[in-house]
Amino acid sequence: MNDIAFTSRTGATAGHVRESSAALSGGQFVTVYASQAIDRVELGLLGDMAHCWMVFTAAQARSVAAELPACAAAREAKEGGAV
Repeated sequence: MNDIAFTSRTGATAGHVRESSAALSGGQFVTVYASQAIDRVELGLLGDMAHCWMVFTAAQARSVAAELPACAAAREAKEGGAV
């Protein structure tokens, strides 16, 4: 299992109440921001030439976050790994 270590900052910085980031394998970088002023959570994936940003409401972000471990468990079960 490849654990990802996030670095997080809280407090109103650059319009965000929370900022988290981590380096991924393959030279990619993931960022998560919580907006200070509006109901918005941003998820970014940055690579060599590809950048992807997704914007969710807080409720949508919680729903997506809940689905991620379920999908990861299903994938691991398919490979005979941990569930």
